[in-house]
Amino acid sequence: MTADSREIGFAGIAVVDFKLGDKIAIEAISVTQDSCDLSGAWLFKIGEEEKLSTILENKLVIVLGEENAARSWPVIQATSRVAINDFLTEAREEVLTALSLFQEFNAKNLQEYDAYMKIKPTERKLLPKVTKKNLVEPNFSSWPDSIDLEISKQELERLGKLSSIKGTPDDMKRVLAASRLLQILIYMWKNDEVERLNRQYVIGSDAKSTILPAIWLEKLFTKAI
Repeated sequence: MTADSREIGFAGIAVVDFKLGDKIAIEAISVTQDSCDLSGAWLFKIGEEEKLSTILENKLVIVLGEENAARSWPVIQATSRVAINDFLTEAREEVLTALSLFQEFNAKNLQEYDAYMKIKPTERKLLPKVTKKNLVEPNFSSWPDSIDLEISKQELERLGKLSSIKGTPDDMKRVLAASRLLQILIYMWKNDEVERLNRQYVIGSDAKSTILPAIWLEKLFTKAI
């Protein structure tokens, strides 16, 4: 993670559904250090690009539907587009890195402890005490290889989550399902960050948690400057 990405304390995300013919549905998500909330929903028609631009300003954008449909809305081309599989890839890599560091730290501790205990007790008293730490392995999320936001309803069902909310207008069902699925993934990321932060013997005492994967946050930072 970059130092720049660690400094971002708020991120706005917009999930945009282009599969509605002459309309576009948007669900906004607000992410802070402590929360991840669905913060607004809109339905626009072709010709309302100015309103659309206002909603998408300074947000990370995830597009549902065909890229050709997105091109009919030029305002989308100026946004910071992100991909869900980049999110998943970084999440898995961070878990593997942390587990590897944990195993290395644990093995080093055991090696140092064994070496310490082989020293004669009378000589051992003259040395700094080495203890066997019996560390508990970090409990990270189980990240899928891929997620298809185009079929978020099925993905939510597979995860054992509520796949739809009664009373949701038909035009908003797909974008709401995708946003709720993304919300779940973001909370998984947050939980992993807490787990990493609680293991400072692995990642360092100066470690900071990030609200989203760096590959997404860097796009916000780049746009800001």
